[in-house]
Amino acid sequence: MRVELRAEARHDLVEGAWFYEQQREGLGDYFTDRLFEDLSIGQ
Repeated sequence: MRVELRAEARHDLVEGAWFYEQQREGLGDYFTDRLFEDLSIGQ
């Protein structure tokens, strides 16, 4: 499956990762890792 993210969606995801990273160090990475895993990106 191919997933394409519009520029607006990519921006929202970056903002989301930044938000979580501000809550606790490493949480932003966890957020993006789980997102990519759920979307099966890179497989």
